[in-house]
Amino acid sequence: MRLRTAIVVGAYIFAASGAMLLALPQSERDIVPFQEDYLESAAFIDVSLQVVRQDSATESDRRAPPLFGMETEPFAGDVATKWRVVESEIDREQQVLARCRSQEACPVVAKNLADIVAEGAGRSGLARIGLINRAVNLYITATSDEAQWGVADHWSSPFETLQTQRGDCEDYAIVKYVALLQAGLSRDDVKIVILRKTMRS
Repeated sequence: MRLRTAIVVGAYIFAASGAMLLALPQSERDIVPFQEDYLESAAFIDVSLQVVRQDSATESDRRAPPLFGMETEPFAGDVATKWRVVESEIDREQQVLARCRSQEACPVVAKNLADIVAEGAGRSGLARIGLINRAVNLYITATSDEAQWGVADHWSSPFETLQTQRGDCEDYAIVKYVALLQAGLSRDDVKIVILRKTMRS
């Protein structure tokens, strides 16, 4: 995914005891070592705060909890704007999901999300997270925003991503975020982290 000033190479969700929600490896050969100096955490979206810190905040206010031993910073600027737009869509979509649970009219895309959530039914901890993560990965085909939308960066709501069945890194992460909340994980245990690539490949 290309951005004007930086390349966001990952938008990953962390849930329950800090587990990273990547596809679970099938064997040791599938594990790719993480090079900490290759990436720096560019933004930490703490959706439980529901507030974007202003530029006038003190330096101590700007510090976010470290992840993987790396410095983090609260999200702001363009990232904050994109998140607020998606967040308002998520709120509307959660109302649709609530109506589905009440046996009211339920759009196909909402049923698709419910099916993804159901993948983790009867499981707990990392097993539930891993099954939901896998279901999302299998449902969506990786597609750049330029190919799909004709723009450098577009953040989709879960319903939009599931409707097109295509998306890039943050689209996967946003669907996983909502699916995990729908599966019963606490907002305090689900985070979206954006990483910026700092070395040229």
